[in-house]
Amino acid sequence: MTTEAHQFAITDFSRAVQPVLDSLPINRQRLRIALEPNLSLRSTLTSFLATPDLALISASTGARSLSMDVLAVVECAFSQDHDSLMMKIRNEVKGWPGIVLVVAIFVSEARDYKSPPADSPTWNYFAQHDSVLSPNHFLSLPPAIDESAASAPVEHNPSGTPDCYSTDSDGSNSDSDGELEPLVLDPITIAGHTWCEIHDVQYRVWVQEDNILDLDGDSTIGVSDQ
Repeated sequence: MTTEAHQFAITDFSRAVQPVLDSLPINRQRLRIALEPNLSLRSTLTSFLATPDLALISASTGARSLSMDVLAVVECAFSQDHDSLMMKIRNEVKGWPGIVLVVAIFVSEARDYKSPPADSPTWNYFAQHDSVLSPNHFLSLPPAIDESAASAPVEHNPSGTPDCYSTDSDGSNSDSDGELEPLVLDPITIAGHTWCEIHDVQYRVWVQEDNILDLDGDSTIGVSDQ
């Protein structure tokens, strides 16, 4: 579940910021400002190779020249520890001194992951499968199983949306005024085992002041309890 838990925070951030970028009064024939996911970058100053989860870039689209600046980076840690992520961010800031904004998202679990115990109902249920289930197949399984369910055909979620995601009835997560609402992740309990339970999501934000982006200074901290 690492990819999904890592991705939901990045996706929510993109949805919140993109409308602002779309409304900027700029000449889009000459300038492109965009959020780029997983953009491979090499610093011309330090030769550091980076692939930020999100990079806010400004690119000249003139016919004579093409230049790109990195204005902000967004990084998310789920399986990655805090120190490793901060080291990556420091190298990004050194490599691209034009960065004026850094957002670090830390997703923490309520408890450490544990596999289903051997010979448990969950273990025995999945042992009957000859191949690895696809993500959609896996997420469509019921939260609890019994002996009769072990041999019954699997019913797929017709909507294709994992039941662990709480959304509005129309599949969105916005209110009637178009404002984004917090995305709530329920514990992912499938076939009698809790595979993932998000405890909270912490956002740390650093903004450049007086041409200095101080990652050792205090950041603006926001916590979203799940």
